[in-house]
Amino acid sequence: MCIIIAKNKNIKRLPTKEELKNCFEYNSDGAGFMYCNNGRVVIDKGYMDEKTFLNRFDYLCKKYNNFTNKSLVIHCRIGTSSTNTAGNTHPYIITNKEKELHKTFIKGELGIAHNGIIRDYTPTGAHPTTNDTQQFILRYLYPIYANFKNFYKLETIRAGIQKITNSKFAILDKNDNLYIIGDYENESGLLFSNTTYKPFTRYYDTTATKYWNNWKDWKDYDDGYGYDWKDWDDYKKEETAKETGTTTTETTDDDWDDLIFLDDDDYISNELESNGDAFFCAVGEIADGFDIAYNPATYEILQVNDDGTLLKLFDNCVVYDKDFQQVL
Repeated sequence: MCIIIAKNKNIKRLPTKEELKNCFEYNSDGAGFMYCNNGRVVIDKGYMDEKTFLNRFDYLCKKYNNFTNKSLVIHCRIGTSSTNTAGNTHPYIITNKEKELHKTFIKGELGIAHNGIIRDYTPTGAHPTTNDTQQFILRYLYPIYANFKNFYKLETIRAGIQKITNSKFAILDKNDNLYIIGDYENESGLLFSNTTYKPFTRYYDTTATKYWNNWKDWKDYDDGYGYDWKDWDDYKKEETAKETGTTTTETTDDDWDDLIFLDDDDYISNELESNGDAFFCAVGEIADGFDIAYNPATYEILQVNDDGTLLKLFDNCVVYDKDFQQVL
């Protein structure tokens, strides 16, 4: 999922310690900061544990007078491609040099933080050295920037970036101008790219559902691929409806030859969904002791129950192997 916190220079409010802790707890693969100093964008990142992250925030606030009249971007990461290293945390300088994208402290003219997954730029192979954001910078953003330095200032270009990536970004230039791409939560002027800055609140006091007992379990299942508090709430409502008998997803299938049984290392994506809210997860994350099957005729992911019945888990899915190659 990741989260971006963005403070414009005319906003006084800073994130609270509770908000920062929530951000890191739910997006715990490293954090970083982006701000301007002496006409340069500063990238200061690679904080891989909560204590170090919070201590660095305190230090920067003291050094820069709580960022009064100064923009600030904070990013907490959930790794969705490449390894969870300090160098792969956000933000990044817009550059064509891969090694500069991995530097934990660097200055430049233009910086960016990303929340989402850019599937067309997700690296393949067993051990990629870059993630999707870094690839997007190297292959898409930098070539534009090299020929048109002010591309990010045009609303039409920012809208185009949002459309082709279905993602959220925060861009900061050397003049301390902040540009936002995508829909953010606005809390007294402070912008959050999703709601994982909020404390966990149980939506229902009913018996725990089969797979997810609370928001954190749901977040762990989702593994950072786009679900938010609203999805959790909607999911709980659907489960309650099933428990009360108002809906059912249990089916039988006479033609078992159509079913393909999946390994835990396979991946499921419902990228066929037209609303753009596709998720991506490993089969092992939902198996929970049951066999998981795929029906390529209907694009359904099914749980095979002990009594021989099938429980439909997801619609409109495709399946990938562990190297992110579409196999079904």
